[in-house]
Amino acid sequence: MLKMLKAIRTLRGMTQEDLARRAGVSRQVIASIEAGRHRDPRLSTLERIANALDLKVYDLLRLMNELERQYGRDGEGEAR
Repeated sequence: MLKMLKAIRTLRGMTQEDLARRAGVSRQVIASIEAGRHRDPRLSTLERIANALDLKVYDLLRLMNELERQYGRDGEGEAR
């Protein structure tokens, strides 16, 4: 589900660097979450990312879950 972060970030017109800077985390953290390598980020990290996207953590997770349901785990499939 966390791999859907890329779709949300892209919809907001942000690069990984933009999001990282706004969230106060490294670009590598963003890239790792988007690639599915960082499967269990700290709640504080999710809060920072959500805030940077002008969302609450609950809304970020709900949106990522919805996108995964619609487009598949990698976010590149067609809507179901």
